[in-house]
Amino acid sequence: MKRVNEIRVVLETDQKVLAHGNSLRGFISKHFPQNPLLTNHMEDGRTIYIFPRVQYRILENRAIIIGVEEGIDVVSALADHFDYLELGSKKYPILKKIVTKQKVPVGISPRMISYRFLKPWLALNKNNYSRYKLFDNFHDKKQLLRNILTANLLSLAKGIEANILENIVVDRLELRP
Repeated sequence: MKRVNEIRVVLETDQKVLAHGNSLRGFISKHFPQNPLLTNHMEDGRTIYIFPRVQYRILENRAIIIGVEEGIDVVSALADHFDYLELGSKKYPILKKIVTKQKVPVGISPRMISYRFLKPWLALNKNNYSRYKLFDNFHDKKQLLRNILTANLLSLAKGIEANILENIVVDRLELRP
């Protein structure tokens, strides 16, 4: 099983952050517009279509910046760069910074593992949404969602150069509105 280098920089504030990860990416990108790892865009503005090496999350009163493999050094440098976040029209003072580095195993597990999404999973794009609407029964719709999740996981594995030689099994997919 491949082990992927990861860094997480957690920026804690004293308030609930009323923004999304893309607002955090915009704030960081504004300060470092020429860094394609932070913006996920080339210098000419075109989107880079690979697994992002830097990812942005907002969970309650924490902004989280995750660096994977090539993104580790640039995310590590960000940890000391900011004393506040400006997301939308609001400024959030950074009260605490937590930096953790780890090697994350990526591959097929010999046993089933349960996962849950912390944020809504946007499974359907305009192409697969039209396919989804064609199905009359929920069983077929759910199978399409399983296939999409499997494809997402294979795309992630390809993006971090993890060879998946066995089948990915999405056994139970619980959906909530």
